[in-house]
Amino acid sequence: MSAVQRSVREVRWRKRQLLVNHSSFWLMCIFGVLRYSTVQGEGSKAINSFAGPYIAYADRIYMCDPDRQHKMAWALRTSHFNPRKPAELQLISGNLTLTLPLTDSLAGNATVDRWANNQWKENAFQGVFPNGACRHTRRNIPGFFELFFRPGNTDVCRVEAGVYQVERRPVNWTFPNFPIFPYGFYRFKIRFIKGNDLLFCGAVDCHAIPKLK
Repeated sequence: MSAVQRSVREVRWRKRQLLVNHSSFWLMCIFGVLRYSTVQGEGSKAINSFAGPYIAYADRIYMCDPDRQHKMAWALRTSHFNPRKPAELQLISGNLTLTLPLTDSLAGNATVDRWANNQWKENAFQGVFPNGACRHTRRNIPGFFELFFRPGNTDVCRVEAGVYQVERRPVNWTFPNFPIFPYGFYRFKIRFIKGNDLLFCGAVDCHAIPKLK
């Protein structure tokens, strides 16, 4: 191996270490703040103003690019969220249209942009799944998934092509794999992909607010 190759490898290694250390630092900060808040709040109704257990609600649900024709699409709207009754579920109406089945053979990704300083900070959180699009959707947003589709077999996830409609049904915006999250205003995007074909890209403008005990 030449000196140049060794130098390039060393630079790449240092970059990876920097990313790992940076991520670890922020994770330690988040859990440190949460731990401090828990200790200080024991026996009281103290609320951590940074992150913690949360209630999620949606402002708007739409297609990422409404002018583009996708093989999967949604046209949904939600009722107004009442901050005085945070435990009251929003009502959702509209439809999901699938021109081909949603299966675990599809890939996908999810990104979360955060609103800060009067602008969107893109890709604040990211998740990529090379396959298992149906399964990952069912696991991560079960309340929304089961509102339109039957849970079915727990080992096999498949939703047939068709139009799935709801009218003023209560929707539970629960994300069981993310019980703690920083509070704020977010833009959530989810995409389903088959090869190089983007089948679906949907977006939700939503909020995460403290969940009172």
